[in-house]
Amino acid sequence: MSGKAVIRVYVESPILGIWILIMGARRRKMYRRVKQCKSFLTHIKKNRFSCQFITSDWALAEMIQAIRDDEIMNGFRLDGNEISMYNRMKEHYRVPRARRDIIHSATNDFEKFLNKYNFQIAKYDIDANDIHECSLKYSLETADAMHVLIAKEQSCKYLVTVDSLLLDAKKVGGISIVNPDNLFTISELRAKSA
Repeated sequence: MSGKAVIRVYVESPILGIWILIMGARRRKMYRRVKQCKSFLTHIKKNRFSCQFITSDWALAEMIQAIRDDEIMNGFRLDGNEISMYNRMKEHYRVPRARRDIIHSATNDFEKFLNKYNFQIAKYDIDANDIHECSLKYSLETADAMHVLIAKEQSCKYLVTVDSLLLDAKKVGGISIVNPDNLFTISELRAKSA
């Protein structure tokens, strides 16, 4: 290998959440964002990238939150509740122990999957003031600012996401924000054999 540094790419939590749903789902109609994430996943599985993919324990925690919310929503709907009441009432719903065990098992398997494809899972240690400053400077939600700061801390050149508000920023703190479809079009990220 030449002395050229490997480009680092941070993968944000919505993509991870979609991947875990794809891996555990039966065949169903896929919407545009899901198709983008599935194509990205296929490129990774076929070793078509020459970069180092990174995510964070923060992203994994967000992914688990999304899975939990989806599980609660299922019970919420089965009880005949209106979706408009979800945010006010979700605290009254708990994920049953058996389902929690399944979620833990699935997330452990997912971490093994990430390790198999050489993802680095970064620990985040971001100062709250830095999060607030990034949020204010770039008009980002707190969670998005955390992802940007983790990516920056990990010396990432790109952050890949399906979050439209973050994608609208295009570049934040020197990090290019790209969607999964565009990532493979960046020649410096493609493996030579791809």
